[in-house]
Amino acid sequence: MDSLSVISVVYGQYYANNGFSVRVNLIRRLLEMTTGSPGDWLIFDPNIDKEVVNNQKDYLEVGVPRTSSITNLLRNIYQLRWGTWPVNFTKSYNLILVHSFNSLFIALALRQRWKLPIILDVHGLWLEEIVQKLCYVFGLKKKVLLAIESTMLKQVDGLIFVSQALQKCMIERYPFLKKKPSVIVPCSVDTKKFKFDQKARSRIRQSFGWEDNIIIVHSGIIAPWVDIEGIIYLMNLCKQHIPTVRFLFLSSDSEKLNALFSVHNLQSIAKVLEVNHNYMPKYLSAGDIGLVCRIRSPINQVASPTKLAEYLAVGLPVLMTAGIGDYDEWVITNRLGIVIKDLKEISAPDVNILFKQLIDIERLSISNWAIKYLDFSNFKNSFKSILVL
Repeated sequence: MDSLSVISVVYGQYYANNGFSVRVNLIRRLLEMTTGSPGDWLIFDPNIDKEVVNNQKDYLEVGVPRTSSITNLLRNIYQLRWGTWPVNFTKSYNLILVHSFNSLFIALALRQRWKLPIILDVHGLWLEEIVQKLCYVFGLKKKVLLAIESTMLKQVDGLIFVSQALQKCMIERYPFLKKKPSVIVPCSVDTKKFKFDQKARSRIRQSFGWEDNIIIVHSGIIAPWVDIEGIIYLMNLCKQHIPTVRFLFLSSDSEKLNALFSVHNLQSIAKVLEVNHNYMPKYLSAGDIGLVCRIRSPINQVASPTKLAEYLAVGLPVLMTAGIGDYDEWVITNRLGIVIKDLKEISAPDVNILFKQLIDIERLSISNWAIKYLDFSNFKNSFKSILVL
């Protein structure tokens, strides 16, 4: 494996503090663990306004500013396929590792130029995500998108899926994928970093004035797949019937969330903080319950939310809505929390019982399960196997 030379291609928010960047960096660490080097990286990111070059002894990383326009995408594809760019990358590579379906558009240009095999890390359902962004895609437009997805996947040599549910869904949609090598690497964590921190817990709770409160933590942005109505319902229920409950939102959507809480008169029981990912374990340790509330959709049914792995790693019992990738079975079978169809089904008499059941789950047993099944190093062999095409 030491002789394998890999170039990774990213067309997304790599330099942001979000789930996408966490996933990409997880694969980067696995790459370094299996090959001895993170390899070279070509990154197109809308969050930078000038080219970023990080030239190290064992790898080269180049970040290129981009917009979200189709014109900009086509220009970058042309430059990679026929232009003089990228001049920085002079190594002889064996493999292109592609991070998400959007990055595949760029990677295929390099494939044509360099005649290299491609491994695609499939984060989710690209077609459904495009449909969701465009709100309505029917008839011919959807057929065109299906044709694009099918054509591009046929040019991929191997695949990494974030869940068994995603692997099954994609193979059912495109049976030809069954003949291609594939592995499952869920969004996992470094459990040496993500672990319960009692000192941080005490300090943070004291700084909030919430030492004696039940703290429910929600991590992540308020994306279209989040059931915000369900979250507001639970907050109102707690405000009326369990006044000691507080909600901590670790999110970059502070303006949106604070405005929402103001409308519903919930500011007194909630805090919103944007936390650097390096400090996430400390703030999660301050909580008593980890919340994941999502709408029922194909996107969620194949998902592998990083936040769930992070909750479990610090020993947080989870309260989650049903239909989230492989997690329904994991949480129920291993008593890692409670899975409920819809938060709005929780009644006032039941909410106290529900929280008591969650808090009574031993945190150590949850974190031990996460160490055994969700530490990123557990997927080293699976990841290594897909590199050897």
